[in-house]
Amino acid sequence: MSSKYREGIRYRLAFIRSGEGTPAVLYDNHHPKGHHRHLGQRREPYEFQGVHRLLQDFRDDVGRVKEGKL
Repeated sequence: MSSKYREGIRYRLAFIRSGEGTPAVLYDNHHPKGHHRHLGQRREPYEFQGVHRLLQDFRDDVGRVKEGKL
């Protein structure tokens, strides 16, 4: 645990399509913005509920992007 990352974890998860330079899906918690996600050009807060939930939410969003639903 630290003053910047109270849960004791720093993360950055990215899904980048082949041939593209920017992530289609990005989850991160860099200081000072805290937990948030990027879906294409959209950025929104993310409610961190633990590592297992984080990974599941990321996989779900990647699946929706691949299916063209996001």
